[in-house]
Amino acid sequence: MKHIVIDPRQRRVGRGFFLRELIIPNIGAFILIIIIRILDLGLAGDVVIGGLAALLLWSGNFAAPMARMHDVGVNGLWHLPLVLVVFYLTTIGIDTGPHEAAVKLADWSGGIFNDDGVGPSASGRGAQLGGVLALAEVAALCFLPGEKGPNAYGPDPRPTPAEKAEQKALKKEAKAQKKRAKKAQRS
Repeated sequence: MKHIVIDPRQRRVGRGFFLRELIIPNIGAFILIIIIRILDLGLAGDVVIGGLAALLLWSGNFAAPMARMHDVGVNGLWHLPLVLVVFYLTTIGIDTGPHEAAVKLADWSGGIFNDDGVGPSASGRGAQLGGVLALAEVAALCFLPGEKGPNAYGPDPRPTPAEKAEQKALKKEAKAQKKRAKKAQRS
């Protein structure tokens, strides 16, 4: 439960980033949205479950990538313009004029508030380009190594060799204590 909310000001390690911090929160939000759609919990229930879904979506789509960018040594705010560009390309498209873009944006926002909850999506080159940009960012965040040691965004989240040795010794000691406790109970 402690990893549900990610502080975007922190640094995050790339190992396990894709599954743990991008995929799982979005699956959880999807399940909560389905619960809202299926169950009639009233306004209070919808607000609580919707709030949890929004928290998961924030965590997986904004906070985690921003924190991971900090570990790589890049300002996490660079994630926001990329999200806006991908949103524009995948909902409005690159082949639209200003009037058509406004109509598509109005259709999209109207789709959020309609009963069907489905907004229009762009097809063709714009959607493909948006998908490629989004995949490129995810790939970069998953595979780029983080900066070793502290950087402008905080201390290194990976344990040092001394910390690893200390953690190993503590685990070994805890295991030995359990063994002694079991032995004392038997006698």
